Amino acid sequence: MLVLDENRRIGTNAEPLGELSRQIRRDRNHPSVFMWSLANEESLQGDSTSGTPIMQAMQNLAHSLDSTRLCTAAMSGGWGAASVWCWTLRVQLQPGQR
Repeated sequence: MLVLDENRRIGTNAEPLGELSRQIRRDRNHPSVFMWSLANEESLQGDSTSGTPIMQAMQNLAHSLDSTRLCTAAMSGGWGAASVWCWTLRVQLQPGQR
């Protein structure tokens, strides 16, 4: 069984970063976890002004706690401005997307 371990909230304040930190610390030794999902169709993630710094901070935290796994995020809209951090996160494309 493979597990894409998904975070529910995005943000750069103590609460969402604390939740992400606890999740990674709790699950990083499980061999079935193959990737961290930092967001699932959150409205801010596609906004390059506020979303990019948030997602970059979350990715930095994830990699500081577990440098062995990639990060990804589910997108609810088009790539647009979000592509700035999506390529950094190495998000996998769905068929037909560029």
